[in-house]
Amino acid sequence: MSIPTILFSTTQNFNPGDEVILMGIERLLNASGIRYHKRVYDRNPSNQQQRAEALADHNTPPPDYVIFAGTPEWCSEYPNLDDLIKGPYSARFFARILRLRQTDRSNDPLLRYIIKHGISCAMLGVGSSKPPVPTHKIDYILRELSDLFIVRDPQTYRCFSSYQPQLAPCPALFCAEVAEPRQSLKKIGITLQAPHSNLIRMNKQGFDYAISSYRAITQHYNNVEIICHTRQDSHYFQHQFPDAVINTLTDGPSLINTYSRFDAILSTRLHGCVAACSLGIPTFQLWHGLRMSTLEQIPVVNNKGRESALTWLQGLDINKQSTKIVQSNREAMEAYLEALTPLKQRLMGT
Repeated sequence: MSIPTILFSTTQNFNPGDEVILMGIERLLNASGIRYHKRVYDRNPSNQQQRAEALADHNTPPPDYVIFAGTPEWCSEYPNLDDLIKGPYSARFFARILRLRQTDRSNDPLLRYIIKHGISCAMLGVGSSKPPVPTHKIDYILRELSDLFIVRDPQTYRCFSSYQPQLAPCPALFCAEVAEPRQSLKKIGITLQAPHSNLIRMNKQGFDYAISSYRAITQHYNNVEIICHTRQDSHYFQHQFPDAVINTLTDGPSLINTYSRFDAILSTRLHGCVAACSLGIPTFQLWHGLRMSTLEQIPVVNNKGRESALTWLQGLDINKQSTKIVQSNREAMEAYLEALTPLKQRLMGT
């Protein structure tokens, strides 16, 4: 059997969190023994030309398979007349459609392409803090063309319950090649994001809690560094804390390389928490917005304000917690590999 071509719907050079999802999925495919040629449908808002070329029939034949790699735009599309008549649609829904048109982040062309060519696909670790009403294209794909529908958060699971999704950790949990238990607490990383971040906006309560945690920790520990997932965040905190050591991420590999240098991570970023756990690093969740419900499937400490970040650090048995995380990751991967059986059967004919 020839090696199949897989088209991955992802986002490149825009949000490193999206890239570590794809890194985790590729590690899962490799661990499953699935061989494939890789193509990318890049949802970066500035890369419209790449998306058009990825779906141009005159350039290359259609891929053998499509994998939606985790990010919220996996089900973005424009409604058709039947959708509008059947409803129910609110003002928020139409506002969302307008936003998608403005930012050009919709997967609608890809959904149409999949249906046109009857391409089998899988949704791996998809989710959203505000799951949309399933419209006609995604309904057809989920019912007729999908081998796997794995969601990463409870709200998406509930929204799409009629499609019988599986609830499992975000695949970014498998993004690191090596996860090693930490032996001692030498260096602490705190991932912060500015209140005006163009990706995810924190509420004031969450931002104030994260900043107060950072201040408290730096009063008791010397080797503490800030991690920023965007240059915008980095510029903000360079102004706020001019004496701080600030690490700025550029892509998925830089995220893994940066996080790997720390022994404990406290993070306001969803995929900062997930990537840290992938490395076996004890992790404390600093923000509790709805989107962070994804972490209910990940071995992250989430006390929802009942325990301060400083108290957690001071009571941390780092080797015990780190060893527990590494074992939990192994068990999660084994479960995922079992879930990938239909995908492997489709691609490998076994």
